[in-house]
Amino acid sequence: MRQGSLTIFFSMILLSLFSLFFSMVETLRIYEMRLESRSVTKIAIANAFSEYQPYLWKTYGILALDVGYGTEDFDLAHIEKRLSDFAWENCLGSEKEHGLELFSIEPEQAEVTAYGLLTDDEGAALICQGAEVARQQILQGIWETWDSKYGQVADDREVPDVGQIVAQAKKGIEVAKEQKTEEGSARNEQVAEDQMSSTPVEKVRENPLELFSQIKEQGLLGLVLKEQAVSEKTLATAIGLEERLLCQGSGEKRREVSGYDRICFDWYVLQEFSHFDREVSADRALSYEVEYLIAGKASDRENLEAVVLRLLAMREVQNAEVILTDPTMMGQAYEIALALAGASVNPALVQVVQVAVVAVWALVESILDLRALLGGKKIPMLKTRAQWKSQLGALQTALDGGEDTSVQKGIGYQEYLFTLLALLPQKKLAYGCMDLMEASMQQQEDYAYVKMDHMVYTMDISCSFTGQGLFDAFLPMQPLWVDLYRSECQETLYY
Repeated sequence: MRQGSLTIFFSMILLSLFSLFFSMVETLRIYEMRLESRSVTKIAIANAFSEYQPYLWKTYGILALDVGYGTEDFDLAHIEKRLSDFAWENCLGSEKEHGLELFSIEPEQAEVTAYGLLTDDEGAALICQGAEVARQQILQGIWETWDSKYGQVADDREVPDVGQIVAQAKKGIEVAKEQKTEEGSARNEQVAEDQMSSTPVEKVRENPLELFSQIKEQGLLGLVLKEQAVSEKTLATAIGLEERLLCQGSGEKRREVSGYDRICFDWYVLQEFSHFDREVSADRALSYEVEYLIAGKASDRENLEAVVLRLLAMREVQNAEVILTDPTMMGQAYEIALALAGASVNPALVQVVQVAVVAVWALVESILDLRALLGGKKIPMLKTRAQWKSQLGALQTALDGGEDTSVQKGIGYQEYLFTLLALLPQKKLAYGCMDLMEASMQQQEDYAYVKMDHMVYTMDISCSFTGQGLFDAFLPMQPLWVDLYRSECQETLYY
């Protein structure tokens, strides 16, 4: 009679070994499938972000993903579908065709759990990207160098209103003539004789106060540009990002702008955007983009005129300071004031007229400065007497002749624009840049409906996957293994 106890015992041992073996194999499969899930998730989001808006990158060097994919709709479902498609393409499904299914997984769902837009946080993400572009072109110490050389340009001194000053002087002269008395005439004539220089009154060849009226009638752009052509481009729409209701990010993604970021971004703007002294491709919505950022007008002409007016005011302050600190120039202005006031003058009126003469003189010199700047030349920030070009008595001649006030070393038009950009609030500058980007893109047939508040710069992605048990029939406590075949992966990506 044969004994079967050994066979039964061996079968039990073998079954346990099989269970242990297949448990180990299945555990390794699950581990590998989860590694594959993370890999697929990373590839999917990387593939999705590789579909950045091409015009924005090629033209301005800014990376962002258009949520609407060229449509007017802001719908995260567009991105989620693309993520699912990429996940399917990169799963191990291709191995099924060759009968290899050991680690195969299938995507269940792709979801955007958090995201940030370029327009969030007053355009902070745009500024940071632009700053990074600029940092590749400039040195760390650019601001220190700029501040030491040009910091005086953006001072807070009050800009004189030349028109008001001239008007007050003219009114004073008229009132003095009407109120002339013999007593006052005798007294004032004596004052005039005591204070007059050797230059006879009758040799004054022109009236600076009347010249101001002529300057005003001619128009500023005509005076400073002369024969130079001005772009007539106009924005198709005047509704900017600041005036409309914008899409918002999830609120969980935030960017902070440092002071250095802002300086670098201002430099980026000068390098990537067009202005009067820098031409770019003809497909831009405006030719004077930097001027638009500063002035915010709808047309190139209006923006250029507004910027030129600001530069004129800045130069007037600097040039008036030169006159006021030069005794010879002030003496010339005083002689002209006495001549204009006539025999009925009084000291207070002479002073008012003198101030008006100084203002008009500084204005004429400033117009000559702007001609040099807009001609691509440089001018000194604070002039010496030797660098002065216009002369009292021949101001109209200086305007007609186009005197060159440029120097080899000084401040150019671009440097002045840099100063004006630095004075803009972050939101105004960033949104202005995006207004221009959007307008330029919408001129392209393929991007007619693109909007800047649809541009994603960062996303948090959650992807879920499921796998199939291969040796689950041999596993102990089989129901407990079901959830192990499902995995969820989280990934974050920034441009």
